[in-house]
Amino acid sequence: MSLPCWGSNRAREIVHLRRVRLVNDQPIYVNDKYFPAARLPEFEAAYREKQSVTQVFRSHGIDRFRRLETRVSGGFASAEEAEILQLTPGTPVFRINARNVDGSGNAIEWTRGCWPLTSVEFVFGPEG
Repeated sequence: MSLPCWGSNRAREIVHLRRVRLVNDQPIYVNDKYFPAARLPEFEAAYREKQSVTQVFRSHGIDRFRRLETRVSGGFASAEEAEILQLTPGTPVFRINARNVDGSGNAIEWTRGCWPLTSVEFVFGPEG
């Protein structure tokens, strides 16, 4: 699979992590995270133990990372998103696409997420 943040001409091995967030046992958010497998060869074991992407980064020597870009857009739930989030296909949703880089600017994570429109509020302030 080739991801936009790692170039579209070279397919690379990736680690895929899907997470579903619940509130009162109801799914309100699903995200798919993609990581370069060569950079994080022990991802699965580290995540299984720590349940934290930040801790996975640290266990691979990545102590500093930052969000390079976050894009928020609206759309309509796909059949897969609707099934996961227990919605009717076509329900309005927010989508997020985000990229994280290490301290040297190398891409280490790409995330796609989806929330039902009625379950989220975004607040943007001067601190970013």
